[in-house]
Amino acid sequence: MGWPLLMKLLKVRAILGEELTSDKNRSRQPRPNLQTGWTGHRRVHHDRVVVTNDVRGERFFDPGRSLIAYTDLVYVVCPACGGQAAVVPRPGLPALRYYSELWFRPRRLVCSQCGANRDWVTPQTQSSGGALIGVALGGPKDPFFGRPLWLQTPCCGQLLWAYNASHLDVLQSYVAADVRERVGAASSMLGRLPAWIKKANHRTEVLRSIDRLRGQIRRPAADDRPAASYERPEERVPRPSHES
Repeated sequence: MGWPLLMKLLKVRAILGEELTSDKNRSRQPRPNLQTGWTGHRRVHHDRVVVTNDVRGERFFDPGRSLIAYTDLVYVVCPACGGQAAVVPRPGLPALRYYSELWFRPRRLVCSQCGANRDWVTPQTQSSGGALIGVALGGPKDPFFGRPLWLQTPCCGQLLWAYNASHLDVLQSYVAADVRERVGAASSMLGRLPAWIKKANHRTEVLRSIDRLRGQIRRPAADDRPAASYERPEERVPRPSHES
């Protein structure tokens, strides 16, 4: 083999190598997938617990996460002292595998102010083999104990509420984004937000209210209880028989 021919072969091989490398790099670029909810370099499955980034710059991607996914910590008004209490999964439970398990996971209410605590377990039906009954989500009350949420405030003539700081983070990112895209289920927490939160002319007030709720987390004393959290007589519900 002559030297000129050898040089030509080496040059062709180098060109082919660059093309293969370029194709490989292109295949690594994030590609939106409507079934798996591809956001950035991580996928968000509809049920499996996967940590992800929901926001990239001024564009917001909703992976279809349900409201139940934000119930790992719920700030509520303590039934004993009126201060800030937390509703969390009961200690000693197996590691969470699916968000759907949160519908039935035993909970504990603990108050950092007075030390009060209560346990909640999933109620069962009297028929159908004692099937578990999932909690009902939505509204300014904790879905497990029925306690008023600590994070609620009047906003745009309505009531803005949240379970915890992570819930506030997602709401803030969604409201502040110029472009909002959904890659998950239409029945997601964000997909079910009331129309008044999504209005452009309400953006400033909603973001201001979210900041106010964020500050409320740092004020746990009973004297700092938000005025919106006080129950009206017609809203009071009896304590469930499965509390202890």
